[in-house]
Parts: sequence; structure tokens; C-alpha cells
Amino acid sequence: MSRLHRTTALLVFAFSLGLYGLTVSPSTALWDTGEFIASVDGLQVMHPPGAPVYLLLGRAAAMFVPDAYVALAVNLLSALASALTVLLTYLIIVRLVWRIKRATRPSAEAILAGAVGSLTLAVSDTFWFSAVEAEVYALSMLLAAAIVWLALRWQEQAAAEFAQHGTRFDATSSRSLLLIGYLFGLAVGIHLMALLTFFFLGYLIYFTYFAQPAASRRAQLLRFGLASGLILLSFGLLYPGVVITLPGLAVASGAPTLFFIAFVLVLTAAIVITQQRRMAMANVAVLALTAVVLGVSTYALIPIRSASNPPIDLNNPETAEALIPYLQRQQYGDTPLVKGRTFDDTTGALSREEAFFPRRHSFDQAHLALYRNYTSDADYFLSYQLGHMYVRYMLWNFVGRASDVQDAPAYSGFSAPPGEYLYTTPSERAGRNAYFGFPLLLGLLGLLYHTRRDPRMAFSMGVLFLITGVGLVLYLNEIPRTPRERDYIYVASFFVFAIWIGLGALAAVDAARRWLALLPARPVFAGLASVLLLLPAWMLVQNYDDHDRSGNVLGRDFAYNLLMSVDDDAILFTGGDNDTYPLWYLQNVEGVRRDVTVVNLSILNMPSYVAQLKHNRMLDAPPVAFTLSDAAITALEPAAWQPRELAVPVDTGLLVGETEMRISLEDTSGFDNPMRWRVEGRPFAPDFNLLYVQDQAQLDIIITNAERGWERPIYIAATAGYDARLGLDRYLQREGLAFRVVPIPHDEPEGRVVPALMAERLEAFRFTNMADSSVYFADDARGMAGSHYRLAFTGLAEALAEEGRTIEALDTLDRAMAAVPPTTIPINPYTAFPMAGLYEQLGRPEQAVHLMQTIEPALVRNFTYASTDATQAQSYRMMQGALAVYLRAEAFDAAAAFSTQVAEATGDHEFKQTPDEFRRLYEQMVQ
Repeated sequence: MSRLHRTTALLVFAFSLGLYGLTVSPSTALWDTGEFIASVDGLQVMHPPGAPVYLLLGRAAAMFVPDAYVALAVNLLSALASALTVLLTYLIIVRLVWRIKRATRPSAEAILAGAVGSLTLAVSDTFWFSAVEAEVYALSMLLAAAIVWLALRWQEQAAAEFAQHGTRFDATSSRSLLLIGYLFGLAVGIHLMALLTFFFLGYLIYFTYFAQPAASRRAQLLRFGLASGLILLSFGLLYPGVVITLPGLAVASGAPTLFFIAFVLVLTAAIVITQQRRMAMANVAVLALTAVVLGVSTYALIPIRSASNPPIDLNNPETAEALIPYLQRQQYGDTPLVKGRTFDDTTGALSREEAFFPRRHSFDQAHLALYRNYTSDADYFLSYQLGHMYVRYMLWNFVGRASDVQDAPAYSGFSAPPGEYLYTTPSERAGRNAYFGFPLLLGLLGLLYHTRRDPRMAFSMGVLFLITGVGLVLYLNEIPRTPRERDYIYVASFFVFAIWIGLGALAAVDAARRWLALLPARPVFAGLASVLLLLPAWMLVQNYDDHDRSGNVLGRDFAYNLLMSVDDDAILFTGGDNDTYPLWYLQNVEGVRRDVTVVNLSILNMPSYVAQLKHNRMLDAPPVAFTLSDAAITALEPAAWQPRELAVPVDTGLLVGETEMRISLEDTSGFDNPMRWRVEGRPFAPDFNLLYVQDQAQLDIIITNAERGWERPIYIAATAGYDARLGLDRYLQREGLAFRVVPIPHDEPEGRVVPALMAERLEAFRFTNMADSSVYFADDARGMAGSHYRLAFTGLAEALAEEGRTIEALDTLDRAMAAVPPTTIPINPYTAFPMAGLYEQLGRPEQAVHLMQTIEPALVRNFTYASTDATQAQSYRMMQGALAVYLRAEAFDAAAAFSTQVAEATGDHEFKQTPDEFRRLYEQMVQ
């Protein structure tokens, strides 16, 4: 049986590694992966609180491969870590079964339980997602699983020693505690999630040494309460104590180096004294603390690398003083936990006085509007933070998911999916996965079984489950509108539930043996094992299509296309993670367009980043010119703003002489001199607007560059949003996926277009696999690529049509349909109507009809499930617009078919008409 155990463990690991290897992303994806890969490749300083251990491991994985394969190598690091986590999950479940069965070697049911639980984790939604991209969660989860496994090994040895020696604390088993301490320290250098296993370890120690039968129940409760308090206090010593407070004390001392030397001497003395006096438990505690400090010492890498001023150097933590706010993540602000200002239902704003348990704490105007949907902080916590932002994710993993669209609900599969999540393209359908709730039921069975058969271990596991689930919900205190789904945060909680799924398989085997005692044991076990293993097999089938990223390079291509949209030596303003981090990857790793300075507007809110832009070269680009002094940059903070007009002079002689401007003017008659525009600022309160730090810095860059004769082209990414335009809309020239600031006024809502220049930009674009229906593109990628690519092509086609270049305009529209086909990337009605209108204008009404037929499901869905009366009215107008297209194209059958759908959706049966009725209506229109 031991051979079968080892073979199964090897097969579980090999299956997981093979699965992740087949589905791993070959390049950068959207969100943080580009930053991680770029930071790893150059040992640069990523966003707070940093991940030095991840940097070192990633660098080791990437340093021996060509630049084109660096991303794949770092992605495979996550795949390897996740496969090892699955292996450890198997070993953990087997060890828990040993405890329950009081066995000394693995049995068939233990092996089955381990296989079912670990493989379920391997193919679960959230875990698999993190396993195939460059992120910290896979490595953090590996450390968490390793700590749990080591803690179980330690408890087994320690319990045997304690039973043999009574109160004696034997040092043999304590070596596992020292290794665990070191892993805690390393975990800080990856992600803090793994630190939460400390509570699991703490209760194991309590139940092993201190939870002995007491004289009374009251004494037991008192002992348990004291132990819980001590565990909480000890965790506080670990975090924030060792991680944040200790470095803070070093800085406050005025002599950080001497402080740490003194601290090391104190630790050394404590080790020696406790060893000499045979204080075994205290000695192990001090040694474990020393191991933690050794692990945390990897953070020395951060100021060392920051001091070299790498291109990615967020917060510039090159000094001890700058390292503290970096570790404390101060740039993200403080979130109130116990007391703070909260939403006042009467005033519709934050309360003036602090309240207990503040959940609705954001002062953002959009968030305040959403807070009104909840009756109290308790309602907001239960309905949104707990229900929507945790329980929903839990159900995603173990019941099913209706869609990959943000805020999609759980879906079991027993009934038809909600109507708003009925989609047409393969990528949209791939996001719907149904497990019929069987993983959830098996996990709940395992929890009950575990509680009954091993209540102490079940309690310890339950604490880990709650701390990494509900505990994080309480700590994070989520705002009501997050940029993306946040299920990855709770992966450790799902890991614990997967362990209970394995124990649920054990419970099913035990029950079958009792109920079918008269039947032959082996056939019964074989049959039940086959049924139970169908669970991860079914989840594998359901999840494979939307977790296979092997053909998806959209993130890399989009970044490439955005960089190719700008002129030489450009300054490119980007909005946030999605449109910045993939650019950093391309520039830093693959060396694409290193002449471009990418300015991330969300990070531009930090004065340290403004200073870096002013003083440091970014790759091959020179520093960015500012008029702000260093002192003014340091003092930057949000400022009150009275909406007003700004003006900058335009040196037309310099502009016309600079052929790189590509503004398609032979003289200066089209220039505004001076260039004038109105800056409104950001609404903060009635009659009170603000300019954020990013707004002030961005304005200074634009004005300084204009006053210097536009020495560097200034661009704003089309993905950056309207706030990033600062009222400059009438001076924006569209080039590919970016808007260039030029002193030429116009009235085009989507920017002035120079056809030759726009065509040149689009000619350089890449659309790898976007026409391949077998490649999965997630919702955020579908939306970003579908909208921005189509708008760029449509803008060029409109400009060509205005010049009477009909054939070229049609070719441009056809190229858009071929490069980004609606069959793979669904077309948004807001982009479909302009394209349809152009097709009509250019004499291709059949193409306009095809576009309207493509968006019919979206039009009906948007009307049926509109959240407000205004959006429903807009959807109604769009449905009428589609019918008008059909009429103008004389597509009467199509109009009749759609009118039936509209009548059913609106309840207005007069809307429904036959083809003949539409024909007569058309004849009346043209008369």
C-alpha cells in the first residue's frame, strides 16, 4: 500500500504539472503579470509591499532563457508551485485520514480521499487561474500548504513525545517548528496570505500541550480563552511586529544599522541563555523568531535594488525611512476596521463622527451613490462584502459559475442560466461552468465527518478556513466597486475546503461500507472510487476551456499595439494596471519601444514617482521635463480647484519645422495660438472640485512640453478614460490606440484623424489568434480589445469616407471584421452602430444588417436586465435603431424576426409586425 501511496502522490503531481503546463500563458496577461515579469527579469522594485523572495525565485527561473521566453519561464514557476501545492494537499489529506483512523500507514481509502481532494483543488476555478500566470498567489499558496503539512508532521511527533515524556518538551520535533518559522519569514517576501496559517499552528500547539482535561468546564474555557489571546498576541508579534514595527523602531532610533546589530545580539543572548538553562520551549520560541527574522531579511534586496534607480522603482524605497511606508502600503490609504467614519443614510455623505464597525467608509462619489442601496453597515457587510465578495466566490469554485462577466452569480446547472448570461460566442460560453453543487455537498459532508471524528483538528482547520475567508473579508473592508473580481484573495480558504472534500470522500466510503456490508468490499470500493473521481474529472471538463491560456497573447499584443501607436520619444499617459504593466513587460524584457516614457497616471499620485520621472532616465528615454521644483513635488497633495480656462503659447515655427509632429498641415493656419482649454477638476462635493496629484503633474508635463516647442510628443492612451484627458478633447488627434495632444482644434468626439498616419499605425498592429474561436479570451480582454480596436478602425474608415475614398474605407471596415471578428470577440452595440452606419453610407447595407443581427441578443438582454430606467430607455432606442437599419436595407424578414424578440422583451405586442407590414412601412417612408 505504501508503494500505491507514493505512486498516487507522484501521479497527482505529474497530472497537475502537466495540466498547468498545457494551459499556461505563454506571455504576459493583463493586470499585474506584466509588472511581475518585468520586475523579476531586472530585479526591479514592484508595487508595495514588494515580494523579494518572489523576485529571486523568478529571476532564477528566467535568467537562463532567451528574452522571448522569460514570461513563459516565470509563468511556469507558478505552474510548478501550484503542482507542488496539489501534491502537499494530497499528503495533508492522507495524514489527516491516518489521524482519524489511527493508522500508521496509508490505506486505500486514505489514498482515495487524498486523490479526490487534491485533484478537486487542482482543477478548481480560482486555484487553476493563479497556476498559469505570473502572480504571487501560487507561491504563497505553496508556502501555506507546506506550513500546514509541516505542522501536522510536527504535531504527530510532538504528541508521541508528549505521551512518552509527560510535560517534557522534546527538541526532536521542534526542528519542524524552526523550519516553519523560516517559511513564515519567507512568506512575508512573497505574500502575507501564508502568514495566516499561524493560527492553525497556534491551535495545534495548544491542543498538543495545553488542552489537557481540566477540573471543570469553566477551567477549560478559561484555558482556551487565554490560549486564543496568546495566539493573537503572538501573531501580532509576527505581523506587524517583526515585519513593520521592528524596521520602524530601527528608523526611529536614528541609527538603523546599530539598532539591528543590537537586536541580533539580543537574539543571540536569548538563544544562549535559554539553551544553557535548559528552557526548551523558550529556546525553540527564540530560535523560531530568529528563523522568521532570517526569512524577512530578504527585504534587504528592496533598498539595494532601489538605490540603483531601476526603471520600475515604485515608492523609491532606497532608504530605511522610505522602506517603512513601502512595507506599510501607505500609498493605498488606511481602511478603518473597528472605528471610523461611515455612510450617513440621512445626509448621503460620510458621518462627521466615528462609528463602530464602519463598513461604508469610502468618500468616493461613485461609492457613496452605491452605499444608498444598503440599509446599514451590517446590511452592506452581509450582502456585499460577505455575500457578494466571498460566498459568491466560494460557490463559484464548488457549485458553478454563470459567466466570467464581472459580478456574475453562482450557477449550479440544475436550471437554465440567468437570461442576462446567455451568450453567443465561444469565449462567452466558456465562462459558464456548472458542477451541480456536488463539490460543495462533499466538502460539507467532510466538514461534518471531520468535526465528529477529530474535533480538535477540525477546529484548527476551521479556524484557518474562517481566517482566510471571513477574516480577510473583515480586514479588507472592500469598497462597493472593485476593478476586477477578487476571488484569488481567498484561495487559502478554498484550499481548506478542498481538504474537507477529500475527507468527504472518506466519509462516503465509510458510509458505503456500513450500508453495503453484505456485498463484496473490493467491488464496492472500486465502484465508489470511480464515482468520486468523476467529481474532479467533471470539473476538469467544465473548466478547461476558460482556463486554457496557451493560445492567448492578447495582453502582449495589446501592449505592442499601444506602443506602436505613438511617435518616437513619446510620453504616453496610461490609466492603470491593465494598460501599463504589459507595456512595462514589453519595454523591459523584450526591448520593444524603449524610447517611449510610459507614465502611469494612477501611480503619478505619488510624489516619489513624479520625482523619478523628473530625474531618472527611463530605459532609453530622457527624463521628463517639469516646471515643478523638487520641493514643490515633495509637497504635492490633492488641491482645491476652481474650474477655469488654461492657455499655453504655441510656437508655430517650431511645430511646422518638426516633421515628426505628423499633423498634416502645410502652414500655420490650422493652429490655435495660444492653445486654450477648460479644466473642470474632479467633483468632490457640491460646488467643490479637486485636482489630484496626478492631474497637477500631468498638466505640468503637458504645459512644460508645450512651452518647450513640443520637444516630445504627448499621448494619452485611449484606455485611460475621460478624466485623463483633462478637458483637452478638442486638441486630441487619434493615432492607433492613443490620442496625441496637438494644438489643432476640432469638433470630432473621438479625436481628429489623419488617414495616412492612422493607417500607418494600424498597419503595424498584431491580432494573434483573435480570429481563432478555440482560443479563450476573458471578459475584460474581450471588452478592452473589442471596443478600442474597432473604434480605431472605425475612426480611420470615417476619415477615409469623408475624403471620398470609399474602397479604402470599406477595406478598413472589412479588416476590422476579419482581425477582430464578432464570432470570437463579441461586438458592443456602441461600436456596432457606427460601423453599421458606415457600411450603409458606403453602399454595403447587407453588412449593416449582419452587424445588427450579431448584436440582437445583446440589445434584448440590455433592455431586459437594465439596472435603471435611463439605461432601459437607451436600450429601447437602440432596438428601434436596429429595426431602422433593417428597413433601410429592405431586410424585411430580419426586421420581422427581430420585432418578435422586441415585442416579447418589452411586452409591447404592437411592436411585432410581419415582413409584409414592414415592407408597406418602408414603401411609405420612401414615398
